[in-house]
Amino acid sequence: MNKNILSIALALIFSLSAGAQSEVHLLINHRLGANTYDANTTTSNNLGDQFNIKRLDYYLAEIVLYHDGGQVTPITDHYVLVKVGREGHVRLDSLGNHNITQLDSIRFGVGVDAGKNHSDISAYPSQHPLSFQSPSMHWGWSAGYRFVAIEGQTGSSMNLGWQIHGLGDNNYGYVTIPTAGSWSGSDLTIAIDGDYAEALRDIPVSGSLNYHGSSAQAVTLLSNFQNHVFSAGAGNVSLNQNSLAELKVYPNPSKGQVSIKSRGLGTNTILEVRDMQGRLVLSRPISKNGSTDLQIEAAGIYMVQLIEGSMPIAQERLVVK
Repeated sequence: MNKNILSIALALIFSLSAGAQSEVHLLINHRLGANTYDANTTTSNNLGDQFNIKRLDYYLAEIVLYHDGGQVTPITDHYVLVKVGREGHVRLDSLGNHNITQLDSIRFGVGVDAGKNHSDISAYPSQHPLSFQSPSMHWGWSAGYRFVAIEGQTGSSMNLGWQIHGLGDNNYGYVTIPTAGSWSGSDLTIAIDGDYAEALRDIPVSGSLNYHGSSAQAVTLLSNFQNHVFSAGAGNVSLNQNSLAELKVYPNPSKGQVSIKSRGLGTNTILEVRDMQGRLVLSRPISKNGSTDLQIEAAGIYMVQLIEGSMPIAQERLVVK
């Protein structure tokens, strides 16, 4: 009898734990080397060529989460269009709710996989990442989508334009990043850094650099995105290990009126609120042991962050109904 009771209890515990789901977010920190991305910031590649990046749009596809000692969770039919120059310094994307207790790594493809790369663009609703975009991210029925579109300026006065648009099924490849992510209650945020100075590794940058296609510089560009651009985000460290900052957002969910309490901050901490597309909704300085009230009009899901030295040191998801 005791064995039966124990078996039933263990089965119940297992079923409850198996049903517990975490909301998972992907957070991309946009960077240029050691600096936060800015369209007017001049950087250089490993060849010593100086440039800035005015436009950078790219796709991520076939996202897979590896967790809990060998379990695999694919994020099915989910595409992310990252618009670096129009999103501020981060991109936040919801990956849905999943049964995860310990994240091991994340894998994603750079570009659009062959299964969707030649699909009918007009078949997607207007808000879908694979629908029509402005500027365009679709090259044509045969060639498919632009995987990465990157443009900027170079020259001694930064007045010479350059650009590369990389595409082609043969150039599609994967990135795997070992990371445990960052937990806030039951929410898991996977922060990765995108160092876009590395996008032009081994590519001479001059005013004559103007290539659209699937060969030449596009091959190097997309290889760089697969091998050099992305790494585990600094947010994973600062949120878990290196920060004493605390952030409380309430009520949550809210009808739009929100109170913020914080402590353990530095002297130059910024409070930011971003929507699920990474767009900045609000930004203001916050005192070292400060509190403040916010009013957010539009219903939706937001990320409230404390930023110090361009990096998030604490964050909490906010639902506005």
